Amino acid sequence: MPDLHVLLLGDSLRLSYQARVKTLLAQDGLTLDGPAGSTGNSRACREGAEAWLNTYRPDLVCFAAGPHAADDAHLIATTGGRLEPVDLADYEGDILHLGELFRRHCGRQVVFVTMPPVHVERFVAAHARHGAGTAAAGRDLAQSLNRSIKQYNDLAFTLLGQLNIMVTRLGDLLSPRADDCLADDGVHLSPAGVELAARMVVGGILGVV
Repeated sequence: MPDLHVLLLGDSLRLSYQARVKTLLAQDGLTLDGPAGSTGNSRACREGAEAWLNTYRPDLVCFAAGPHAADDAHLIATTGGRLEPVDLADYEGDILHLGELFRRHCGRQVVFVTMPPVHVERFVAAHARHGAGTAAAGRDLAQSLNRSIKQYNDLAFTLLGQLNIMVTRLGDLLSPRADDCLADDGVHLSPAGVELAARMVVGGILGVV
């Protein structure tokens, strides 16, 4: 196994599994770094990408960039606010820009990780605990989030496939295991979810080494 330096980008979900990914990759002689904070949605990731490449100089990039960040999804669960995703056309531009940028820098050693859905019942409960609105409103928010997450995940899969970029479909894997893998807020990962996500991400990374 070559001695490669991996850059991991993504929102607060990525922060939850980064340490575990680092430990697993070290067993194969790979090193891993990532920004200390969330890299946000697709637009924020696009805006920061050049600087992160210059800072970390990776051999391989693994990134997650959705239409909204898990940080934002947690916020609306507890405040009752609406969350407007990055516009579909803008998201397409962001993902193509990021894919092409990372391919130029790392060749075929690029991996994308899709967003998992929110757990509707736990999202509704978190919404109610914080007095953010009615259960019906919380359910509407959760279902709206999940519709957009699936739509944008499918778009990213298609676009990055055209660039021959590996896509790790974390969203599809976690969806039927949401009870075990999503935390009490319905958005972030449980310990079981962290382990599953980490192993999926590592599998994607090793698949392009």
